Amino acid sequence: MIKWEWYQNPKTKHWYRTRKDDWLLYNRIGQDGGRGYQVQLQDYVRHFFQNKTASMAIDVGANMGITAIEYAHIFKTVIAFEPIKDVFDQLQMVIQKNNLSNVKCEQVAIGDTIGRRNFSYRPNNSFASALNDTGIEACRMNTIDSYNYQDVNFLKIDVEGLEAAVIAGAWNTITKFKPMIQFEYKKNLGKKYGYDLDKDICQKLMAIDYHIVDKKNIDYKESKQLDLFAIPPK
Repeated sequence: MIKWEWYQNPKTKHWYRTRKDDWLLYNRIGQDGGRGYQVQLQDYVRHFFQNKTASMAIDVGANMGITAIEYAHIFKTVIAFEPIKDVFDQLQMVIQKNNLSNVKCEQVAIGDTIGRRNFSYRPNNSFASALNDTGIEACRMNTIDSYNYQDVNFLKIDVEGLEAAVIAGAWNTITKFKPMIQFEYKKNLGKKYGYDLDKDICQKLMAIDYHIVDKKNIDYKESKQLDLFAIPPK
């Protein structure tokens, strides 16, 4: 039986949990010049907050902490949400191993409703866990607004098609604090749950004066990137 194991990035010295039968996780941990997974996105966030208030980041779909580790060095507090128990257990271990006392882990799915929902999960494809009424993982679901957080500066959303639902359930928080938002822009995944990402995320945010760009600051309508940033009004 394949088991989770420790991996230490030789450049950053950060510790991660991985497993050899999870091809995507195992082969992406050390990407981007060996520094880690999707570090260009994390660099964009780091640069954005160089001279701005960085009190709280919310990491929705934290997996086993790849991004939370980076945010912990940018923000005073990081709230990391991960609903799948097996992955959540790895997340807690990673945060402890890296001595990140400013990261709080929550075993909760985030959406636009409060209750319990089923999710699909395969240990050999841990990045692809998703809402699925026939899934075997029964998870608690909350909205961001239900937590009544104060001074939220950054919101990252990676939830395999439910990004629009997270935005809807965080709308009071977003309109109050105008955080920078990072989200996956995969139209087909959103459509599977009945969402139009242009209408339900981009146009909705632009109506309150956000502008949407990729990691190179190219407008999302011209970009081919699948990860976008909603930049709040100044």
